[in-house]
Amino acid sequence: MEELRETFKAKQEFEFDHKRELFYQVFGNRHQQPSNVLDDSNAWFLNEIPYMDKQQQDNNAHVLVQIFNQSKAASYGELTVDGFISDLIESIKQLHFQICERDLNVVNIRKSIEILEEFYEQFTNQPESINIPDKENALYISYVKEKNFSSDIAKFYKIKYKAATIHQNFSSIYAEDDNHLCNLVLNGSIDVVFIHVLGKKLQSANPSENYNILSKIELPILEVFTSIKPKYFKLDVMPPSYLILPYKDQSNDAVYKSENNVEMKFEVKLNKEERLKVIKKLIDYYKNLVIDLEHGIKKRLTLIDEILFPFRQLIVYEKAKGLFQKGKGEQRRSCDNICKIF
Repeated sequence: MEELRETFKAKQEFEFDHKRELFYQVFGNRHQQPSNVLDDSNAWFLNEIPYMDKQQQDNNAHVLVQIFNQSKAASYGELTVDGFISDLIESIKQLHFQICERDLNVVNIRKSIEILEEFYEQFTNQPESINIPDKENALYISYVKEKNFSSDIAKFYKIKYKAATIHQNFSSIYAEDDNHLCNLVLNGSIDVVFIHVLGKKLQSANPSENYNILSKIELPILEVFTSIKPKYFKLDVMPPSYLILPYKDQSNDAVYKSENNVEMKFEVKLNKEERLKVIKKLIDYYKNLVIDLEHGIKKRLTLIDEILFPFRQLIVYEKAKGLFQKGKGEQRRSCDNICKIF
């Protein structure tokens, strides 16, 4: 899938660059050739910007002004029409890819909402059809041993981990193949899991030196729940999920200051009542996430419209599809096909 996405992006890059001719045509209508130098005196497109207010104009806040100023600065006063067009296309292209990514995320998240709402409705209207026996509400945490000891920080420290909640003191986290388990009790009042990374220097002059806290990680419990595929909430036993947690040695005498990662395994056990609460929380979370993503898409579409405003008589942008000559709609592809592979 990742290879397919890269192939798609490469093809899109080519198609965006191919639209350069449309910009040449617009500038050519102003008697400006690709090799001509652009400066404040002949940047006609700036005079066509419909500023929302005077403050925006005074602050050069319009995106097209920002691109022009950045292009001038990067070219050290030798900005050509062709160079400016390259920067315009690159800016639109990056916004386009961000729109495609968010558009795909919205599609996937809505599928998750649909699955969770279906189960929520089934649970509330036909509870006898859900085969989830009463059990303890617990979170079991372990770490992936191979990933832990391949970390560069392990060259300097002997590492171990501990976890706690607001209701439970710190207990050791063991490797996933260990007979011991870190067991945290879950309930609706727990929003964060506190994880401490502790280290003991391998080259310590004091053999009896204790483990010291290197880093404190606050992991939102919602992040654990969202790492579980929605369809698994219908199962009696939900499969474990894995999260990679970044951290840095924040001790006063840190010997390794680069970022490290530890991969943790999370096994969630929920009875019917608590599972229903978690599902409702996830539905609300995903719906808010869709709102945020759609707001981000709208914001980027507005930026593209602002960039293209002086060129609107010839060039148009369509959401998640790309740039087109105005009136050449028959060349456009379906967004659905793009979203399937992006």
